[in-house]
Amino acid sequence: MEVPVHYSLSRGFKAIDKLERVFAITPILCCIVTDPHDTPFALKLNPAVIQSSADNADLLADMLGDRYGLPAVVIGEADGLEAVYADGRREKLDA
Repeated sequence: MEVPVHYSLSRGFKAIDKLERVFAITPILCCIVTDPHDTPFALKLNPAVIQSSADNADLLADMLGDRYGLPAVVIGEADGLEAVYADGRREKLDA
């Protein structure tokens, strides 16, 4: 099974219980927020939260995924939940 390099998640995603099930299968390294107001939401998913500019968040997530072998979650302007793979492919997940 191919593991995503990172996930993109829309801010305010409502189905936290479904996210917990997804991330129980593939644990996440951390959450990356592009707006400090998203920090409380991110802390529900993982205690490690990094703030980044929106321009650099995906790049940072890719670098962390490559380095540590676990995907990060970028919370910001996304459409639901998407898995992002090393080849750039994006897969919308029904979480």
